Amino acid sequence: MKIEYCCLKRNVMGLCHHNVKINGKKKHLIDIGCKYDKDEVIKIIESNTIVLEDGWLYDCYDENYS
Repeated sequence: MKIEYCCLKRNVMGLCHHNVKINGKKKHLIDIGCKYDKDEVIKIIESNTIVLEDGWLYDCYDENYS
């Protein structure tokens, strides 16, 4: 499994959207409370302990969301 961490989008409600690519397919993880950093997200994905959502809710280059 090839994991590429692409970006993190944070909102004012305390949600972080981690955008990744798994074998070239866009996936995202919603992190309530923004607890995880890039390395932790990759470890969680590698351990297969979570289910990732398909696609990205917010593009890495969306300037309206930071």
